[in-house]
Amino acid sequence: MIQTEIQLTEAQIAALEDLASKRQVALTDLIHEAINKLLQAAAIEDAERRRKALAAVGRFKGPKDLARNHDKYLTEAFDS
Repeated sequence: MIQTEIQLTEAQIAALEDLASKRQVALTDLIHEAINKLLQAAAIEDAERRRKALAAVGRFKGPKDLARNHDKYLTEAFDS
């Protein structure tokens, strides 16, 4: 494992120590659990974002060459 240093407020450390005591786990275990949950939630958010993007594919109609000629179409949209 890699060691790192973090700074917590007195209120944060007191609350974490209290929670660790209630759960009868080490403070470091509690912090590892919190970090793992945060990383898991971020991965789920990324997966959900990808799912939504893939669900949008093909749902919108427009010119077939829009990706190639987007500047032309944008100019036309602003000129009209």
